[in-house]
Amino acid sequence: MSSHDPFTPLVERTDAKIRYAELQLDHLVKFAGNGSTDVDRAFYESILFHLLGAKDAFLQELNAYYQAGLAPNRVAQNSLRLALKSQDKQSAELREIYQLETSDASWLSHAKQMRDSATHISGVARKFHLGGPNDRKVFLRNPSTGQHVELHAPEALAEWVKSMRVLLVRLRQSARLANAL
Repeated sequence: MSSHDPFTPLVERTDAKIRYAELQLDHLVKFAGNGSTDVDRAFYESILFHLLGAKDAFLQELNAYYQAGLAPNRVAQNSLRLALKSQDKQSAELREIYQLETSDASWLSHAKQMRDSATHISGVARKFHLGGPNDRKVFLRNPSTGQHVELHAPEALAEWVKSMRVLLVRLRQSARLANAL
């Protein structure tokens, strides 16, 4: 991407959201307690906020790449899908995000459910282990499915942040290629 690329500000915003999640994750690892403090919970929620914010920022990129014509404050997955459909266009990238978000077992589905619940209902649900092979580990729980993420919370969040970065880089390349950009 050259500095004259009109998509640079959109890409930079998406990438910033990933960096912010990474910064929060670094602080969680350095300063967190046992998963029950307000500090821990604040980091969990902040990481999830920025993680899903990166996905939302990427939707702005898709709006531009596909020339869907939506105003920035109107860009959401469904409105983008409908705008593209009205132009007889489809986005494989949008479809993949949707599939990941709606698959009960996917990392993105877990992250979205946890972020939505933490934003609107209650904090991120956790399971604390004392003794045994998972001693002193905290597992996150998907509030919709009740499923526990079988990794220590900082490890799960780190995996999700990495997965989001890889996903968005790949989908960005795909969208640019699909639109000859």
